[in-house]
Amino acid sequence: MTIVLAGVDGFVLQQATSSAATVTDFRAYTSAMQTAVSHMRSDFFAYDGANNMYVLVAATGGDEGYDLWNTTYDQAVEWSAALEAELDTADALASGTDLAPVFAELRASINGYDAFFAEGHDQVLTGDFTAAAASVTTRNVEVSDAIGADLDAVQAEVDATTSVQLAAVQAHQQTLQRVAGSVLALTLLVLGALWVMFSRGVLAPIGRLRRQIEEVDGDLTARVGIEHDDEIGALATAFNSFMDDLHGVVRRVAASADELGVVSTELTGANARIERNALSSSSQAEVVAAAAEEVSREVQSVSTGAEQMGSSIREIAHSTGEASRVTLHAVEVTEATTLLVARLGASSLEVGEVVKVITSVAEQTNLLALNATIEAARAGDAGRGFAVVANEVKELARKTAQATGDITARIEAIQADTAGAVAGIGEIGDVVRRINDYQTTVASAIEEQTSVTQEMSRSVTEVAAGSSEIASTIVDVAAAATQTSVAVVESEAAGADLARVSGELRSLVGQFRI
Repeated sequence: MTIVLAGVDGFVLQQATSSAATVTDFRAYTSAMQTAVSHMRSDFFAYDGANNMYVLVAATGGDEGYDLWNTTYDQAVEWSAALEAELDTADALASGTDLAPVFAELRASINGYDAFFAEGHDQVLTGDFTAAAASVTTRNVEVSDAIGADLDAVQAEVDATTSVQLAAVQAHQQTLQRVAGSVLALTLLVLGALWVMFSRGVLAPIGRLRRQIEEVDGDLTARVGIEHDDEIGALATAFNSFMDDLHGVVRRVAASADELGVVSTELTGANARIERNALSSSSQAEVVAAAAEEVSREVQSVSTGAEQMGSSIREIAHSTGEASRVTLHAVEVTEATTLLVARLGASSLEVGEVVKVITSVAEQTNLLALNATIEAARAGDAGRGFAVVANEVKELARKTAQATGDITARIEAIQADTAGAVAGIGEIGDVVRRINDYQTTVASAIEEQTSVTQEMSRSVTEVAAGSSEIASTIVDVAAAATQTSVAVVESEAAGADLARVSGELRSLVGQFRI
């Protein structure tokens, strides 16, 4: 019966799905067809109006109206293309139906109208506006009226087809409603029969089994009777097996509760002993921790002093290094100065040689001037001007000789000072070298002392770290002892909880008969 009911339900579902699909297809087809027919009618009217208008504009506009009539013609072409597109859509929808011949007649009429439209355009281009007007207004009246009649016929045929399809959909839905009502009645009848069978075969045995289980009431030795060799009997067997397992578990729990009570008593005594030992360890650890902290502070003070001494020695070493660099620079400067002064002495000697040459030239010039004076005196009045010039030259030679003598004296003084400066700078260089040697010796001693100080500081730091670690360890020991005391207290609480739980387990097990 269930299979039959499922088959009927499947049939109804298939019919409902088919009906829904039919309604959807009907709506889509009707909407698309009505839209296409409506658009064709409006597109044709717009096409016809633009066709008549562009010829009129071309005939009356002249050269100035060329753009306007050309635009109007383009609009007519666009409306013609739109009409063809809508006709193609409607023709595709009507394929294989009674509407196909009607759309074929409409396409023939539109093609005839298009021929007059093309003829009128050719006549406009040749300037025969009268013939063009006749082509698009009077000569195409027959095909224009035919298009209107065909559109009316298409609309009427579409309306008739829609009515037929709508009647078919409504009839299918009514049939589906009747079938669904019959299936509903059959389903209710089957459900009623199943309920009666379920009540007699399932609910009544389950009720009897429930009452037997309620009668057990803590008696783990009781069992339920097995009346049926079916699922209800299997359930009763499973219950009896569960009772057997529960009986064994409760007996083991009772034994464990007794053992737990003994263990909790022993745990309480052990906790008391551990607590006394932990308190003693905590007191001794606190004393040792205080001593270790004192040692750590003292060693830390020594470590700080060693670090400060090391810092001072490093500062001295840095200053000594700076002094060494300064003395080295002084040695270099004195050596450079010595070379400069030596070159100055050599230059003064060269200047002296030049002065000697100038003095020789001045003496020769003086002799020449004297000879010129003698010759001018011999010449008499004719040589007076020459004598004046010779006297001037002789005076210049005299002053030159005097100046060169003065320069020679100064150069000799410079040479003497240069020799003294070279000797003094040499002594300064010797002193600076000795200072540099002393600085190097001091730097070596300071570097050795720095190494010793660093080693001492490192050793003291390690001792300080060791004492700090000892103090930290002692503190950890004291903390561990304290935590042990706390843990013992918690363990005592846990022992009390174990005793309480043991009592509760005995009480719970006492509720069952085993």
